[in-house]
Amino acid sequence: MSIKVGFKNSDFLSGLVIFVIGLVFYLDTLSIKPAKIGLSPASFPQLITICLMICGIGLAIKGLFVKPQLRQTFKLSVLKKIAFLGVMFFLYVFLLDKLGFLIVTPFLIFGTIYLFGGRKFLLNVLVSVLSTIVIYYVFTQVFKVLLPSFSL
Repeated sequence: MSIKVGFKNSDFLSGLVIFVIGLVFYLDTLSIKPAKIGLSPASFPQLITICLMICGIGLAIKGLFVKPQLRQTFKLSVLKKIAFLGVMFFLYVFLLDKLGFLIVTPFLIFGTIYLFGGRKFLLNVLVSVLSTIVIYYVFTQVFKVLLPSFSL
């Protein structure tokens, strides 16, 4: 089953939504307390949200000036995957403070790989665990950022 999407300005609307999401998250970073020395903890999130807003503006401009092509068709299975990914991210955020980064992150990475076609179980486990360890090391040792840890 497929769903036809035929908005004339779907890129414009998508760009506006992406820009607004970036703006909301950017405004939220303004409440992060600045560090006494070095970069503020808000610097990286602000950089990412500014990039998101720039991408949103670019997509909106493209939607205004580029003629729309034929109607795009989205398969229902793709929309289900996107919805399931949203549920996984929600659970990740919910469980992160309770179980910690090192426990929850491999499950998110494994689930995402599997959801988008990775069917080699051992390779998925290996990539999930090694990615988590590398990310943990880079953030805790290089960037000196504390990540959520398991607590009772």
